[in-house]
Amino acid sequence: MNDKEYERMDGVRRSDLYWINRTPAHFYYHMQNKANEEQTPALLFGSAAHKFILEPDDFDTEYAIVPKVDRRTKAGKDAIEAFKAEHATQSWIDADDFDVIQNMKTALLNNDEVWKLLTGKEFRTEVPFIWTDDETGEICKCKADILTEINGVPTVIDYKTTLSCEDGAFERASRKFGYDFQVGFYLEGINKCTLEE
Repeated sequence: MNDKEYERMDGVRRSDLYWINRTPAHFYYHMQNKANEEQTPALLFGSAAHKFILEPDDFDTEYAIVPKVDRRTKAGKDAIEAFKAEHATQSWIDADDFDVIQNMKTALLNNDEVWKLLTGKEFRTEVPFIWTDDETGEICKCKADILTEINGVPTVIDYKTTLSCEDGAFERASRKFGYDFQVGFYLEGINKCTLEE
């Protein structure tokens, strides 16, 4: 399921609920206006990396790589305008960013432990779940990056990008972006839908 189809599904996402951390007013505004919100460059990069790494066969339907041209020249400007017209329905990824994404995938696949995780039994990617929260009656949704089985145990794997591997950097990002909350939200919903721990 692509991101646009997922967005159209009813339900509150973890990323929606995280706005409450600012104030309930921020959450309310976000829910009323999220269809008009522009994706940040960091979110676009992360989404493209997810697609290229986890669902490479569908990458070209959702993303197009902006050609490297000299935009100061008439030929360069014309090439960019032609590109925009041809790829109006896709998200655009800078060629340098795409080089980084390709290198990220190569690094992942060259790691034996990651390779095992990405090729496990019952391996499925970008699996959507929808459920009703018992306490609030609110419809909730999530999309698991990877569902697999490791040593007979159903396992959810969530792929994240980070700016740095410096000691503590990912831990700080996890707190900042609410990844601990995401784990609980996803596992509760997936358990409710599958009845599996």
